[in-house]
Amino acid sequence: MKNFSEKCSFAPAALAYDCLKQGKPRQTTHLIITMSIALAINLVMPVTAQAKDKKSSKETIPTENRNFEISKNFDILHSIFRELDANYVDSTKIDEVFKNTIYGMLSSYDPYTDYISKEDMSDLKFITTGEYAGIGSGISMRDNKIIITEPYEGMPAQLAGLYPGDEITEIDGEKMAGHDANYASERLRGEPNTVVKLTLKRDGEKKLLHREVTRQRIVINQVRYYGMVGPETGYIYLSSFTDKSYSEVQKK
Repeated sequence: MKNFSEKCSFAPAALAYDCLKQGKPRQTTHLIITMSIALAINLVMPVTAQAKDKKSSKETIPTENRNFEISKNFDILHSIFRELDANYVDSTKIDEVFKNTIYGMLSSYDPYTDYISKEDMSDLKFITTGEYAGIGSGISMRDNKIIITEPYEGMPAQLAGLYPGDEITEIDGEKMAGHDANYASERLRGEPNTVVKLTLKRDGEKKLLHREVTRQRIVINQVRYYGMVGPETGYIYLSSFTDKSYSEVQKK
């Protein structure tokens, strides 16, 4: 098999390529392989870069003048926001204003360059590596309730006695009513070897259940199934593409 690589570039001000945000961990990919043809997977994320031998499109402005232009425009931005914050009829949401400013700035460039906030970094790491620290269970919204969908085998959620269909009503004493699955997921994740307290509602049980689950480093297997579907045809079921997909396929 030929090597493949997954390339994503990160620019200074927490810029990253949007290709890392588009995938969903639960999406599945079916891969049919004929044994008579060597399998070659080559995943290269789009990177907008000019060839070295081409002339840069950056404005040919002397460094001193560029620094002056940057400072001047930052001053303008600061002045506009100060006036907005002081005189607008409602109070301004500072984080939202500047986040929208960043998105507006990046929207004039290629569609693959995006801003990844600190809050989104854990999702980015999970998408690119398949690893996170948590309880090891899938959750989803059902009838405005946060439901356990799949406690992974041998993981903390299963070991603590969580079942598919259990409703999470509280996490560390905080009620989950009115919150979505993403909000709950953030609170289920944390540092390895820390404890999260869950209150559960289970069909057939009159009383609420209380469970303490110790978070662990969770690694999701990318190859969920592999086998032969014909004399010369193999079948590999990948749950998602991460930096470990190739090595897992090699082992099979």
